[in-house]
Amino acid sequence: IIACMVLLFVPCSVMADTYTGTVSEVKQFERGAVAVNLDGNYPYQKMTLYIALKDVEGAGTLPPVGSTITVTGIVTKYKGRPEIKIRSKDQWKW
Repeated sequence: IIACMVLLFVPCSVMADTYTGTVSEVKQFERGAVAVNLDGNYPYQKMTLYIALKDVEGAGTLPPVGSTITVTGIVTKYKGRPEIKIRSKDQWKW
């Protein structure tokens, strides 16, 4: 019980993950946001890279389908599936 209490009061640092996969599809939504699905088409993708409209310009050129890509960022879940938000072109390379 003491260990759990200590953990509640110790600040955690957030660490970025790195994921390498193959671009399966790139989808631009009507409102301008972009989803890049890796290692399978929706809804069977292993990872989604999400670019909000406000970040599209900063993300740079979109990767071509079939390319191998390495991305770094915080993995979160969106509707139960892993996702990394891309905010800068420095987060990915192919």
